[in-house]
Amino acid sequence: MRRGVAVLLLATLLSGALAACASGPGGRGDGPGRGRGGGRGDRGAAMRPYAQPSDVIAAELGMGRAARDEGQWTALAERAADGARIDWNGSAGDAAGWLSGRANPAAADRWSAREAWASCDGSVVVATGIGSDAAGQWSRFTRVWERERRGGDYRWSYTLWQPDAELTRTRQEEARERAATAAEDADAILVESLNFVRARVAECPQRPAGQRRAPDDRDAPPATPGMARDGTLRWSATPGTLSAWWLVGGEWQQIHPQPTDGPTGAS
Repeated sequence: MRRGVAVLLLATLLSGALAACASGPGGRGDGPGRGRGGGRGDRGAAMRPYAQPSDVIAAELGMGRAARDEGQWTALAERAADGARIDWNGSAGDAAGWLSGRANPAAADRWSAREAWASCDGSVVVATGIGSDAAGQWSRFTRVWERERRGGDYRWSYTLWQPDAELTRTRQEEARERAATAAEDADAILVESLNFVRARVAECPQRPAGQRRAPDDRDAPPATPGMARDGTLRWSATPGTLSAWWLVGGEWQQIHPQPTDGPTGAS
């Protein structure tokens, strides 16, 4: 029965993510006339978004399962992009060197994405969420995923994992309350809240006359570090903060900042 419930919850999570993926800065769907990027005003017609943030949500779920089955650092290393960087609990560095030879913890950390922002073309997706270790310490994380030019698979290019004392306190308190309830009533059924992921796609640029969709990113020039190939989303890791922005009405709007404990190095 528990296995059936787990499958149902996973299906609910993915379907909810898929439903949210069409939403952009305008908060509506991605069809003609929807949201800020879908109108046909003086600027002409906007490109239809073809990003699928649900692919990155699935990648997060897959990496989490692999961390438990194969080992935490093994799973992260296998899915890292060339030149990826990691900042885990204040220890930062190049991911290849940082992860190489590092012993996997006996029990892998568990995490779940809560929000995801994608560029219009889907070449960059920034995902954020929370996670915990075997000792019950909770953290917040931000991970940048980039889609490979060939094959279309996503690999992460930056991971920031920072402990959160207040989140740890509240989660541990909730765990004690659940345990107390279960002890008082052996027949009590405790249900945790569903983990819905809010996934959004950036406003798309205007398309030239006769062009039905954004050009194939495999034909794009080399990607600028920290910038989506279509220029609709960018991110930067600087001393003190990991931030992401996207274009809204031709202006950069910050969509996510996460403070860091120390130097991270620019993306």
